[in-house]
Amino acid sequence: MKKIFTILLSIVAFNSYSQMVVSDAGATAALTTANTTMSTTLAKSAATLKQLENSYKLLEKSAQKIEKVNSMVKSVNDIQEIISFQKEAISNVNLIRSNIKDKKTATATLKTLNSILSTLTRSIGDINNILKDSFFNMTDKERIDTFSEKRNIVLLGTVKTRAMSNKYK
Repeated sequence: MKKIFTILLSIVAFNSYSQMVVSDAGATAALTTANTTMSTTLAKSAATLKQLENSYKLLEKSAQKIEKVNSMVKSVNDIQEIISFQKEAISNVNLIRSNIKDKKTATATLKTLNSILSTLTRSIGDINNILKDSFFNMTDKERIDTFSEKRNIVLLGTVKTRAMSNKYK
């Protein structure tokens, strides 16, 4: 009996120093529910994020296309402006040519007008070449810079012919 009592006492003593497993059914259920809810929320968040990324990519592509269209429209407007400048310059030259009376200044005036028209014609020819050959191969910056340069040349020639034609109006 002494052996049984010693064994029993050692089991009781051993159990008193060991940690007992405590489980709360309510806490376990709440934790399981929280994990399930969190998993569902994470899945929805991931799906929403994926949709947002797809929308962003679509918007980015659309924005790039719009920028290209806007730059093309700007180029078209630049060309239209250059055409109107060229028409005005030609009109001014015709006005001067038909109204010039002074024979002494006629030769110099006509040479100046011829030089201006030659410069304008070269600029228009350059623009035509760009439009035919490399308009879509150029970057927006190159296209805008080229049109801006040619526009300035044509504008300068138009202003010169305008100034010269003012005394014949």
